[in-house]
Amino acid sequence: MRKDGVGDARQEHALKRQRLLGTRASEREIVESDVQLGNSCLGFYLNQMDVVDDGRNGAHAPYVVSLAELFQDGRLLRGCSSGTCPVSRSGPSSDGAAPRRVSREPFPGITDALLANFVADYDASFFFDQCPSLYQTTGQLVLITGDAPSRIAALRGWVRDHLHALAERTRVLGVSGLFSGRAPSACEQGPDSLSARVDGAGGGGGGVHHSKFMILRLRDDRVRLVIHTSNDIAYDWFFKCQGIFAVDLPLRGAGSASPNTGFCADLQQYLGAYIRAGERALHGGVTSARRFGTMVAPGDAASLVDAVSHFRRLMTCCDYSAVDGVRLVSSVPGWHRISGQSRTSQTSRTASHAVCAFGHLRLANLVASSLRHCTEAARHPNSLAFVLQGSSLSSVDARCPRAASETLARYWLTSELFRSLCGGDGGGGGVGEESVFAKLAEGSAQVYLVWPTRTQVLTSIVGIDSGMGLIARAQAFLDPEIRQLLTRWNADWCARTSVMPHMKTISCWDTRTDQCLYCYLGSANVTPAAWGITQKQGSLLRCMNWELGVLFTSGYLATPKLYRELRHYADRSNERELNEPRSIILLPLPYTPGACAGARYQERLDQPWSSDAMI
Repeated sequence: MRKDGVGDARQEHALKRQRLLGTRASEREIVESDVQLGNSCLGFYLNQMDVVDDGRNGAHAPYVVSLAELFQDGRLLRGCSSGTCPVSRSGPSSDGAAPRRVSREPFPGITDALLANFVADYDASFFFDQCPSLYQTTGQLVLITGDAPSRIAALRGWVRDHLHALAERTRVLGVSGLFSGRAPSACEQGPDSLSARVDGAGGGGGGVHHSKFMILRLRDDRVRLVIHTSNDIAYDWFFKCQGIFAVDLPLRGAGSASPNTGFCADLQQYLGAYIRAGERALHGGVTSARRFGTMVAPGDAASLVDAVSHFRRLMTCCDYSAVDGVRLVSSVPGWHRISGQSRTSQTSRTASHAVCAFGHLRLANLVASSLRHCTEAARHPNSLAFVLQGSSLSSVDARCPRAASETLARYWLTSELFRSLCGGDGGGGGVGEESVFAKLAEGSAQVYLVWPTRTQVLTSIVGIDSGMGLIARAQAFLDPEIRQLLTRWNADWCARTSVMPHMKTISCWDTRTDQCLYCYLGSANVTPAAWGITQKQGSLLRCMNWELGVLFTSGYLATPKLYRELRHYADRSNERELNEPRSIILLPLPYTPGACAGARYQERLDQPWSSDAMI
């Protein structure tokens, strides 16, 4: 046992935690007890929402962060490696409001900033008002958006008129997704299988730039990386339930080793896709745009290459030890080659695994690697539960080959996405792949597709307006096989059932132990545009959107709701494990499999929300 002050504090905390586990303590008490000693240091937050602070969880609970805090706190709550929490909690305010986190360190200021999103209000009316430290950026300020060309032009005008000296160092770049549904011929397939487009997001019914992330170089030799699910608009940050991954990465000295090369390599690959898109638009012009349906206007290409190259070099100099057990999963628009597979058709796959750098096949590779170590779960594949949750659902387009008895949506879910979620085709390490798919075929698998009902939307805190962020046509729910998967939005433990979700998560659970085997948090919805769909007899994966997310793959992952049920884990742990703050990783997911099981749609009572109601 450690004899220093940190070791004593951990021992005291471990005893306190055991007492809480043995009582009927609230989830908030247990979570705050753990967070006070950095027991959850992998950076998973929910967004701060004062509108739901009813005293049960508090809008300022330690697993909650606001947009302003990301640009104001000297140290994030998670990501610390010292074992001590770098923040303190003030007492109740005079007006009785919940206590807020107070950083012990002043914010050092920003040297360079890269902000990327789909829809964004990067102006003083919202974003700069919430994040005034951006005004003092001393280096580059890069704003990448997938918004409409007219809004991009308006943003450039605002930057020119209001940022003064900073305007010369600010670049506003429009990037969007794949709009052509035609797979390229052999001579058109580039080495990186990347395509781009010129006319901005949203046109032609195509893909979009949907990734949402921030890279902030701070003046004290740290880089703050934020990957989240919110559009950078006030409505999304304040009135919808969002998920945020945020971590501080120290810059390494020259010649020092680079830990967690997997996360670094994932990030380098994704940022490199922007550079290749810009280079293609720069050198190919209109001809390349027509051939590949490209994503970058030629006028922005040079700036995109230069700006992203700067941040890509910066991220190679970071120490990634704070993100052990986390990997990046991304999608890049285009047709990506699938290598290493041996299949005769899209629906018949052999034991050989498919390797792809992006989309759901990349998720399958990482999941298979993670699940190889879950030997107990492998012996009980029927105990696995999958929870899929997002803010958009869609059917596969009519070009998708399918069996006559299957609808379009069900074909893609069962034949592609669900297989990848089991680690199938990801390297032979899937947990009970065949058993899980047998259950899927029988309709008895524990698969929950979380989607709010019409009543939930209409009675939410902002009423029908919250339905604007939940995109699904009524035809997506006509298939009875899809309807039986539907589960109401249930976030009672964090007082957010009345707040409609905009976060996107996928998680796999062992229901015997309530252990979360892996969890995805990112921008990708449950759509083939986001995750990709195989084409050309399984030789290509077509992705329409830019997407970025994180996959938590190691440690004992648990939601706050399950902490009381971990008594067996605490009892079996030895003293060293109890004193180790990373022994349990906190994932404050608003839902759990248990809550989902009790929230299945009731026939004739629950009707899924459809965006047709907004037309």
